[in-house]
Amino acid sequence: MNGFKLRLSGHNPAILVVHDDRFGAIANVSNILAKHQINIGQMEVSRKEKGKMALMTIEVDHNLEDHVIAEITALPNITQVARIVD
Repeated sequence: MNGFKLRLSGHNPAILVVHDDRFGAIANVSNILAKHQINIGQMEVSRKEKGKMALMTIEVDHNLEDHVIAEITALPNITQVARIVD
């Protein structure tokens, strides 16, 4: 996705979050998941270059509702959010 290699188990729902590599971006996404009591089963973060485009691959325990995806999408420095449902 966008030049990043994806590593997903395929056994759980997941979200793919493309973002600018900025301080707090990962924490902001995980805080929204915690607020909605969504457990992260596996998470990987990679970037092409320091300060440039990065990708969070987050597997969760259950499918995310539209309003959670909308909250994540509205965060600063988030470029794109894709959902992979179970």
